[in-house]
Amino acid sequence: MDAYRIAIQSHVDCIEIDVSRSLDGTLFALHDRDLQRMLGNSTAKVGFMSTNEINKLEADFKLGLGSSEHKIPTIHEALAFVSGSVKQVVLDVKVGPPSFEKDLAMDVLSVVQRSDCKNCLIWAKSDVVVHNIMNLKEDAKVGYIVLKDSVTGATSNLLRMKNAVVVGVYHPLIDKRLVQILHGHLVFFLCSEVLSLRFYILLTIHHPRFSQIHNPSIAVVAIFNLLDTRRSFPIPM
Repeated sequence: MDAYRIAIQSHVDCIEIDVSRSLDGTLFALHDRDLQRMLGNSTAKVGFMSTNEINKLEADFKLGLGSSEHKIPTIHEALAFVSGSVKQVVLDVKVGPPSFEKDLAMDVLSVVQRSDCKNCLIWAKSDVVVHNIMNLKEDAKVGYIVLKDSVTGATSNLLRMKNAVVVGVYHPLIDKRLVQILHGHLVFFLCSEVLSLRFYILLTIHHPRFSQIHNPSIAVVAIFNLLDTRRSFPIPM
């Protein structure tokens, strides 16, 4: 929880929380790669570990303030801690073995409702999860992510989900053409994903091309990896 506490004390507007499901169905604020780093095992998966096994894990995070031991929070615990202190909480739902998308949307919505999170936005790389969220709860705020397929090299469609309010665009795909498509009045704020040191810039778009197909106000997120200092993204004002 120290990472979230530091983010809140830094007055960020938005915090993203990774959502992974344990073998027995508990949702944790944990990513497979974080688990792999903690265990020193590059093949470890959250979905193959039980709640008890994950609860026994402790990670030694060094955040410039010394090191301390941290128990991995459940999504319910993380939401209870952060949702009242920031403008936006983004739940990044991870899909993995052995259950993959099965009942995942229902599990996520259940914990959001139980946590009474009014400022939660849910997104995922899996369109199946996002569609299931919308089918289960019509007024849920959802987003989807534009990526390049690592096998085929194909880029997913930018305008593929009518009722989404946020589109995440992976930073290597941001180019002059994309900026031209999104040309219009832009309002942005920073969203810090405190655990993996990435920034999200949330851009609110007002543009005829979007208004014909989508909600007239649509948000597009540009994802930057702070470790990659070779790239820059000119933001039109």
